[in-house]
Amino acid sequence: SNFTWIIDPLDGTVNYVKGIKLCAISIALTYKKETIVGVIYNPFTKELYYSSKKNGSYLNGNPIQVSKNKKLDNCLLVSAFSSKISLKKNLNNKSLGVLRIGSASLAMAMVAKGSIDGIWGSDLKIWDIEAGICLIKEAQGCVSEKGSGINKTIIAGNKHIISILKKTLN
Repeated sequence: SNFTWIIDPLDGTVNYVKGIKLCAISIALTYKKETIVGVIYNPFTKELYYSSKKNGSYLNGNPIQVSKNKKLDNCLLVSAFSSKISLKKNLNNKSLGVLRIGSASLAMAMVAKGSIDGIWGSDLKIWDIEAGICLIKEAQGCVSEKGSGINKTIIAGNKHIISILKKTLN
């Protein structure tokens, strides 16, 4: 088939086990290796994020889009890997802060919603990020992806912030 479902029934397993309600169900549908549908649901907060190619991104039926911030010092960021890298690159001090929330899919949904301005991570599994990639792109954001197979490195946000993050992280 030209269609492939990419599903993570529980992104944020450690959070779930520890009773932290930052976890999500992540579902993506690809057609000929292009993601055409993304759905992320946090059952604890009842937040349902969804998007489909050329139809925008939504949270519980309301349209969402990435933030419009242009300056790093106004941004809240998420790192999906070791905080040592964040501190080494000094992004924590140059922005409002760098979070690590334990659920890449939920963090990407928050980028699509505009609550978080940017995210980056390496060696992320496609089942954790593929739905979020669709959400961010359909919310007028940008995603830079590297890697093939089941592991990817990503940088995502609006076009201004992704440009700054690319320069800072490379």
